[in-house]
Amino acid sequence: MSTTGKWNIIMIILGLILRLPEFEQSDLGFCQHYRGVACSQMIGNRTVYVKASMTLNQMEEKLAAILTILATGKKMSPECHKYAVPFFCYVMFPPCDDTIPYPVPRHVCRDDCDTLEASTCKHEMTSARKHPLLANQDLVPDCEELPSPNHQEPSGTFVVGKDHQGSCISLSVPRVIQVDHDATCYEGKGESYRGPVSHTLSSHQCQSWSPMMDNEEVLGGHNYCRNPGGIEMQPWCFIADPHIKREICDIPRCAEYTWLYIFLPSMVAAILMCVLLVLWCKRQRRKTCASKLSPHSTSAQLIPIHHQSSIHSHPQQIELQKFMPRIPLGIHEVSPQSIHFLHELGDGIFGKVFRGEMHHPRSASGTAIVSPVAIKTLKDGVSTTTRQEFCREVETVAVLQHPNVVCLVAVCLREEPLCMLFEYMFQCDLHEFLLVHSPHSDISARSDDGTPQILELSDFLAISMQIASGMEYLSSKRYVHRDLAARNCLVSVDSAPTSLSQSCINNSSLMDNILVKISDLGVSRNSCANEYFRIRNTLLPVRWMAPESLLYGTFTTESDVWSFGILLWEIFSYGIRPYFNCDNQEVIDLICTHQLLPRPDYCPPYIYAIMNDCWHDTPSHRPNFKEIYNRLCSVQTLHERTFSISHSVLTHNSSHQSSTGPSNKTLSTNLSCGTGNILVNGVAVRQNGAFPFCSSTAGFVSSKMIPAHRTHQCEQV
Repeated sequence: MSTTGKWNIIMIILGLILRLPEFEQSDLGFCQHYRGVACSQMIGNRTVYVKASMTLNQMEEKLAAILTILATGKKMSPECHKYAVPFFCYVMFPPCDDTIPYPVPRHVCRDDCDTLEASTCKHEMTSARKHPLLANQDLVPDCEELPSPNHQEPSGTFVVGKDHQGSCISLSVPRVIQVDHDATCYEGKGESYRGPVSHTLSSHQCQSWSPMMDNEEVLGGHNYCRNPGGIEMQPWCFIADPHIKREICDIPRCAEYTWLYIFLPSMVAAILMCVLLVLWCKRQRRKTCASKLSPHSTSAQLIPIHHQSSIHSHPQQIELQKFMPRIPLGIHEVSPQSIHFLHELGDGIFGKVFRGEMHHPRSASGTAIVSPVAIKTLKDGVSTTTRQEFCREVETVAVLQHPNVVCLVAVCLREEPLCMLFEYMFQCDLHEFLLVHSPHSDISARSDDGTPQILELSDFLAISMQIASGMEYLSSKRYVHRDLAARNCLVSVDSAPTSLSQSCINNSSLMDNILVKISDLGVSRNSCANEYFRIRNTLLPVRWMAPESLLYGTFTTESDVWSFGILLWEIFSYGIRPYFNCDNQEVIDLICTHQLLPRPDYCPPYIYAIMNDCWHDTPSHRPNFKEIYNRLCSVQTLHERTFSISHSVLTHNSSHQSSTGPSNKTLSTNLSCGTGNILVNGVAVRQNGAFPFCSSTAGFVSSKMIPAHRTHQCEQV
């Protein structure tokens, strides 16, 4: 071996020794054979670069998250799909550079990344970069940090002490060069110049770029003047002169208008401020003159006389008149003296929500009339914008009148605290109601004779139909609920409650007349704190949210349909928490990958089919609430017909057995799906049509009779 060769080996070893501390302190990682699935077609069995703080499984999961978000977003173009998957595969699993004696990744070339981000996959890359689930995870690379193909080192070259990046990987993304024929000058150094000039200062004709250089700015075979990489002070090109290979082009520099861009907006803003100030002064002067001419202003006449003194002592009350909403007929306006606050229910988006009483004027007989209400207040010191939003909500909810929707009954808008008063003739929310009437509850509800009151299929159908009817009404008014769940549905019975919990448990008539109403008080209670997950400083009920709401913050009637499917699952599982064995982040991952909830034990298959339709990954393919209501009506009709047949057979059997002697009190059923016979206590009954709920729910369908007054009548919505 020659002396020169020995010295080269010594220098390489010395360089490695000198770099060892840098390897240990940095996150260079190591090379490992790829064993994944997502990128097996591109990478095969080659070695890939793995950071010391990561594993192949973790990198595979991150890649799956990126591809899922790209696939569930707006429709990806075929051209983007062709290059996006290889791009992210090589970003997450960069192959190791075999020409360098230590682990170094080979990254995607910068020009490919620039082209994908600027044109081919512009919308997809922007959505992925801004997505909340990928934020601050560096999953989408910065193109400026990637190597350029014209700056890579020769293969096999090793420079001691230099941080090698390896040769970059080209995806051969096609680049389309746009020519701006209106560009007559250049700015700065002319790096962004895309005009059609193709001659130099000495009138030489420019040569084609392709044989000379390989830059994004100069591809396409043209000979227009450019300044790739800003290597000159202005645009230039190659010429055919053997002594001078390149020359500056004959293009003038654009005039500097920076001062104009700053001066003109400043002048316009100053003039607008002066005009607004003059108008405000004139308005204040007009108000002053009007108050001198008439001591009783129009706004003061709108308020009862015994309140005028308080208004004059508190000038901010006059400002309330500016934001007075249009209140429809039937909604009473009351004073704070008519409202009695009992206890706090929770926090709303505008302020505290209380349970209280509204005192009406005494009747002719002198009897005091008091109505229980839920009071939604506006907290003190809010901004003008929040006050306007509060008044807009008053206008919106004031027109909502439906038997299955909690309705607004009164408002207090002329004196603070501003508040909305909603009906509150309820004993508990639906979630608590389901729990205490579950066969697995430790405090199961019982009637007066001690019989456990367990919810059955007919009860589930009645509850579901009432909620579907209320949601159909809200959707017809273009009202989006955003938080449809069992906890936000209130349950009422005929008897007046003695206490919130006891009325749900120890009421003999509880199972006879169930009334369910949808509530939108926006209350966040301590008992429901675990149902909300903070995303971008907003508490969201992720377990009830549709994928498009989680990914893009989009709330529509279709997303309410998804939530209704989750609510159905709550009802037929007796109030079990959806995804009860997963944390919130795991729930988000399951929903985004369309892993649905399983069928509850007590849920018939045809009801679970409705749930699955509500959970369709394409929002436009989900049924609307009118369709859902009609399907539930059909199910209830079939259910009533089945029990009507069972009741007739049972009555016939009882009379027959009473004439022949004592009989066994146990009722046995053997139901089968399709046309044929139903065997009840050994008697065959002809089945005129298919009963879709017979096959797998014989143990669930109750055999006891349903009183006529408990039947929820189906009407076309």
